[in-house]
Amino acid sequence: MPEIRSARRPPHVDLGRAPYFVTSRTFESRTLFRGAFGEAAVTQLLADRQRYGFLLLAYAFMPDHAHFVIVPAHGHTISTTMRVVKGGIARQINIAMGAKGAVWQDGFYDKVARTMEQLNAYIEYTHRNPVVAGLVSREAEYALSSADGRCMSDYQRFLNEPFELESETTRARKPALQGGRSGAGSRERGSFGLDTGTARAGKPTLRGEMEKAVRPGENQKGIS
Repeated sequence: MPEIRSARRPPHVDLGRAPYFVTSRTFESRTLFRGAFGEAAVTQLLADRQRYGFLLLAYAFMPDHAHFVIVPAHGHTISTTMRVVKGGIARQINIAMGAKGAVWQDGFYDKVARTMEQLNAYIEYTHRNPVVAGLVSREAEYALSSADGRCMSDYQRFLNEPFELESETTRARKPALQGGRSGAGSRERGSFGLDTGTARAGKPTLRGEMEKAVRPGENQKGIS
C-alpha cells in the first residue's frame, strides 16, 4: 500500500549519507531565535551533533527560520535526522521560555547537493543570509551561525570519507546516469548515484541553486 502523506508535510527523498541543504521555519513565523533563545538553539544543535553523529557542515538561525547543511549519520535518513534536530531544539526553547507548545512549523524543505559547487553554494548562502537580512555587516559577526568556522572539522571529515562530490566540470563530461546507476551497474566515485538527468555545464549561480532548494508552500512561506 502506498505511503499516505499529510498535505501539510513536504515529501522528502531520503538518500542516506549525502549532504542536504535544509530550511525550516518557526511556528507561525514567530521571531524566536534571538538572544538567549538563539544561543539555546545553537547549544542544543551542537550537542545533538556530538550525540547522534551527523555531520554539520553549516547552520544559521535567523529570527524566524533556520538553515542547515547536514549529512545524516550512517544508517539514518534526513527525515530521522531532522526529527532529532528540531525536537531537541524545541525542547530547549520551551525550557528557556518556561512554556509548552510548538516551536517549529511542520516539516522542512531540503535539497541534496550533488556537486562540490552546489555544496559550497549552500554553505555560502547559509552564512551570507544574516548579512543579506541586515542583521550584521560581516558573516563572522553573526553569533548564531557557523560562519566563524566552527563546522570546518565536519566539512573536512566529509571530504575525507570514501566517496566525494564531483565537480561540475567532471560531471559535464560524463554521460547522464540512468536510474541512479552507472553504465557498469555500480556507483561511480563522487556521483552518489543521484544524477538521473542531463548534466548542466558551468558553475551554478547561488540564486539559481536557492530557487530550486527552497520552494514556498503551505507551511513554509517567505523563506529567505
